[in-house]
Amino acid sequence: MTGAIPPNGAAGRADEADFAGLSPEERIARLGIEIPRPQQPLAQHLPVVVSRGFAFVSGHGPMDSDRNPVYTGAVGDRYTVEDGAKAARLSALNAISSLRLALGSLDRVVRVVKLTGLVLSAPGFDRQPWVVDGASEVLMEVFGPRRGPHARTSVGVGSSALRLTVTMELVVEVES
Repeated sequence: MTGAIPPNGAAGRADEADFAGLSPEERIARLGIEIPRPQQPLAQHLPVVVSRGFAFVSGHGPMDSDRNPVYTGAVGDRYTVEDGAKAARLSALNAISSLRLALGSLDRVVRVVKLTGLVLSAPGFDRQPWVVDGASEVLMEVFGPRRGPHARTSVGVGSSALRLTVTMELVVEVES
């Protein structure tokens, strides 16, 4: 990704101000963020359900466009916090891809309401919030300071489907 706004406002308000008035689709183009191709679910469920003004995005993992796992194994064992954050970012980008397909455009997003991050964790690992920051940061990049801030839960798990390092799910308010 080139030209990205550093996380946590590290660039200062002036850099974000350059992007503040842009829609999510414009932000993606301007920041050079690559949104992966949408994936079909591995099991019997829908990737996104839109109901009563909300989009519920099923858990997405760090998969490539051919549905192959990119990160498998536990953070705190096989992976560092930084590696886990990269996996969380990829997972969030996959969730954004499914959301875009379901809505037709990310410009229909009113705001990101909630992010839930599940982190496959080695025994004793307790840095899940810093892993899930990788997903939160890309949500802020894509949706900006008005639509991107969200509530969040970060949970460590001892097992996951396909041993995926992380799984991210979203609740998003959408225009009708």
